[in-house]
Amino acid sequence: MGGLPIERRLNDKKNSYRVYNFGISGAETVDHIGFLDDIFKIEPDFIILQWFVNDVEGHDKSARPTPYRLIPSHVLSNFLHRNSASFYLINRQWKALQLQVGLVNSYESSMNARL
Repeated sequence: MGGLPIERRLNDKKNSYRVYNFGISGAETVDHIGFLDDIFKIEPDFIILQWFVNDVEGHDKSARPTPYRLIPSHVLSNFLHRNSASFYLINRQWKALQLQVGLVNSYESSMNARL
C-alpha cells in the first residue's frame, strides 16, 4: 500500500481514500486561490488548507515592525549575529526592550492589525 502517510492511515480500516498533496512550501493565502482552480478539476470530496498567521501578509512584508538596530552597520550586525553568542543575546534583549517601552509594535500586533 503506497501513498502519503495520511492516506495509509485512512485506509487502514479497509476504506478507500485517495489523498493528494498540493502543498507548496512558502505558499500563502494569495497563492492558494490559484491552486484551487487545479484542485477543483479532480473533484475532491474534501480540501484541507493549512493556514498560518503570516499568510495574511501576502507577498508584501513591508508592514512588519522593524526594531532599531543595536549597531548601525548592516554588515557588521550580520557578522556579529552569526559569530557572537554574546551579541546575539544582547541584541535580542535590545529588541525586547524596544517592545516594552513602545518604540516598536510587536509582530503579533502588526499581524492582528493587518488581518
